[in-house]
Amino acid sequence: MRTWNQLYSSLKSESKEVSSSLISNLQLGVVEGYKKGISLQKQCIEQEKISKLLSISNLPDFISSEEEKVFEDDQIEEEKDSENCEKLQFYLDLIFSSNIQSREEFYHYLPSIKEDNSFYYLSKILYALAKEKKDYSFILDDFEGEEHEYILKEIESIKSKIAWIHEYMAPSFESKDVKECQKNSLVYLETISNKACVLSDLKSNDIPLESYSSFMKLFRYLEEGVFPSLRKLQTNTSLFEVKDGASRVVFTRVYKNYYCVLTAFVKKCLWEKELRINLQNREDSYNKQSKQIYKCLEEENIEYLSRQKLFEEQIFSLLDRNQKDNIGGDAKCKK
Repeated sequence: MRTWNQLYSSLKSESKEVSSSLISNLQLGVVEGYKKGISLQKQCIEQEKISKLLSISNLPDFISSEEEKVFEDDQIEEEKDSENCEKLQFYLDLIFSSNIQSREEFYHYLPSIKEDNSFYYLSKILYALAKEKKDYSFILDDFEGEEHEYILKEIESIKSKIAWIHEYMAPSFESKDVKECQKNSLVYLETISNKACVLSDLKSNDIPLESYSSFMKLFRYLEEGVFPSLRKLQTNTSLFEVKDGASRVVFTRVYKNYYCVLTAFVKKCLWEKELRINLQNREDSYNKQSKQIYKCLEEENIEYLSRQKLFEEQIFSLLDRNQKDNIGGDAKCKK
């Protein structure tokens, strides 16, 4: 099996060269990394990877299907035992299932620049986009009229996304308001009496005091577009779990950069059966509410958004207060 680097070097490329300004930006990134204490050797390796990556996004149309299959088989081999695999699929699903209209919206679906393995995910996303562009180009001449125009439009859309990733990867991008580009908004599943379900979870005696700081981190990570130890749950709905130690938060994407938090718990403090029952109940509740939640977000319903803002204030106030004052959930797990 060939590695990524071997495949890159084996590709015969007629692609456009990476712009000199972008290369300059990459070189600046190496210098900045060195200043931050990252070894120059490691930075140079990363620069070489990025240069190859930017070239691969302009894959020649004549790359053989045999080579393509080797590339994909290679990816499967690399990812079989990788914890990155589920998170990669998460990002790909976001990008290919969303009707993205603008660069700012597209940035919401990319791995956060704070993500440790952001290069890995961006490289896979770029390859997927390049392959999609190649596939569309291959069938373009087989269609006429509206179908031909549709395919042309899709190709242009993919080119735009590739260009946006190039810009996103340049160190100079950091000078822009990245936080605003990537900030996610959290909404919280509600009870019948319009209370946040997760607030009840956090007040439960099943959550020990020492876990509050990790829950604070997890909520902040979700807002920043970082998904630590992301795992897709085996449920009928697309639910995901992030974790910090034994602390878990379960969520799903609802609309654009809005994510709905269903539950929070400490795994070692609950029996497996309890977890399954609780998760099933929350999934059922979400399925009943999901259309209404989507509608409220799409229409920017003031009453709903105000209620959600209040939930957020209550949740973060609870977590912050309990960290500072040492009050709240029992320090011991309930068995």
